[in-house]
Amino acid sequence: MKKIEMASHLSFKRFMPAAVALFSLLLVAAAPSISEARGPHGEGPSEERMLGHLQYRLKLTPEQMEKVRPVVQEESAKMMELKAEHHKKMREMRGEFRKEMKARHDRMGERLNDILTPEQKEEYRKMKEEREAWRKERMENGCRGKFKGQGKSGPAANQ
Repeated sequence: MKKIEMASHLSFKRFMPAAVALFSLLLVAAAPSISEARGPHGEGPSEERMLGHLQYRLKLTPEQMEKVRPVVQEESAKMMELKAEHHKKMREMRGEFRKEMKARHDRMGERLNDILTPEQKEEYRKMKEEREAWRKERMENGCRGKFKGQGKSGPAANQ
């Protein structure tokens, strides 16, 4: 009896790594088809995936599918247009915002120069140079927010 249990235990130990390897291989092989089922940028279901989902969940008849398909295609195209327009507007607004912020910052500098002593003006000029160098580094490195691992962002964070 113990020999049978021992033999089955040993065969299971041999079988398990092979089963895990086979499952992993199947998962890797299926990955391209999974990613193809998503939109062009992976942002959501494609039209075909949506149609399949609707057909499955709603148990649509072939006649219904003929009517549903153009609706999904048309609305999907409109949603993509809307999304593209939204991104365009956001880029434009971001550009306008940056211009306005720069103008405000420049105006603040002019007003501060009327108040500061010559030594303070020199220190303020250095601060502006540090900020510009920090901004340039962020843009080159593709950083948008705080640097990874830092609690603060900005030129003062490096001190």
